[in-house]
Amino acid sequence: MTKAPKSVQSQGFTSPNLDLLELGLVDELWKIVSSQMRAFIGQHAFEDLCREWVLTQARARRLPFHPQQVGSHWAADAQVDVVAVNWREKAILLGECKWGTERMGRTVVRELVAKAPLVVPDKGQDWSIHYTFFARAGFTEAAQAEADKYNAILVDLATLDRDLCQRT
Repeated sequence: MTKAPKSVQSQGFTSPNLDLLELGLVDELWKIVSSQMRAFIGQHAFEDLCREWVLTQARARRLPFHPQQVGSHWAADAQVDVVAVNWREKAILLGECKWGTERMGRTVVRELVAKAPLVVPDKGQDWSIHYTFFARAGFTEAAQAEADKYNAILVDLATLDRDLCQRT
């Protein structure tokens, strides 16, 4: 399990655009910020909140196992937004996060399931694999039906907000 390489992680909006601020070109900076904001939230803030949700659920014992680590997975052949693992029990949770304005479809569920042998140690042999899907806009009926085949947890933005607010 790894985090995104430094070059992939955001440096924020201000630092790389200090020249625009120094010249007083705030409108130009706003164009840059607004054009990248949705991607920034989806790639960083939303994924971080989803990993925090997994930790919160683990602490409340609402997951099928108690993870020893929670993070993400980045490799040449597969990227997974949320990974929680218990090495001793050989149990792993794989999660996909979608910040888009459209409801998550069945294809996203199938794609994550197809990635499992690339991510899970020993190609998943003797591992208990669990799935969680996070979608800002919710899920299509087809995605819900596909997720049901794997007993996956579906978390929309309202559920994420409610569950994270309850922990305080």
